[in-house]
Formats: sequence, C-alpha cells, structure tokens
Amino acid sequence: MSNKETMTLEKDDSSNTINNNKMISEAMSSLNNNNKNKPKTATETVKLSVEDEESNQKKLEALKAVKINKVDVEIICRELEVDTLRAENALRENDGNIISALKYLIHSK
Repeated sequence: MSNKETMTLEKDDSSNTINNNKMISEAMSSLNNNNKNKPKTATETVKLSVEDEESNQKKLEALKAVKINKVDVEIICRELEVDTLRAENALRENDGNIISALKYLIHSK
C-alpha cells in the first residue's frame, strides 16, 4: 500500500471514530436526560405514589361535586345504550353538559 492510500484509510478511520464517539455521546446524554425525572430511591417512589394517590383523590372529589341531571343520565343511557354509571361519569367529566358528554361517549367507543 502506498503512503497516500494509508493516509486516506487512517483519515477515514479517524472520521468514523469521531462519528461513533459523537453518536455514543448523544445516546448517553439522552439516557441521562430520561433518567432525571425518574425517582432514585424507594422513598422517592413512595412519595410520588402518595402524591399521585392524593391527586386522584382530589379529582374524584371534584367529580363527585358536579351536579348532574337524572333526566340527562336517562337520555344518555337510552340513546347510547350505556349503563347508568358510565353515563353519570361522562356527565361529571364534562361538568354536567349533556352535549359534551354525548360527544365524549361517542368518540370513546
């Protein structure tokens, strides 16, 4: 092999090495960014779990506080052939608005 060919091969190898190092660096950076939001200890996991439970409890209480019309529940049950609980939940999630609840149920089927 001539010196020129050897220099070209070495140049190609160094380019590949730089590209590989860059890709590895980007992958590691991506992994580090993904792990920043994850809990590091069991205590943090439990704390997040408790916060999620409290958040869910507040949402349930807010939904229970929404006033719904029984006639609206009956209309939804009859027209969309869903059970009472599903009709009530759809109304509560849509602040008692029957039109929004109907749209919600139609699109969720």
